[in-house]
Amino acid sequence: MDLPQDKEDIAIINAILQMAKSPNLSVVAEGVETADQVFFLRNQGCEIMQGLYFSKPLAAAETTKLLDGGISLDI
Repeated sequence: MDLPQDKEDIAIINAILQMAKSPNLSVVAEGVETADQVFFLRNQGCEIMQGLYFSKPLAAAETTKLLDGGISLDI
């Protein structure tokens, strides 16, 4: 939540990402809300993210349209 300003949060994220690298696991960052968070996470090697930065919650029909390319997100 307080990324990238909170040093404790940074340490936790870095530890999680380092643990995931060893067995070659993917990490999904949830709750991403700002461009600063996206920038920080990408720079730390996290490529899979979700949260309000990318889209508001969508109903099933809207999700299907999004995945089919029928709607676009303003990000």
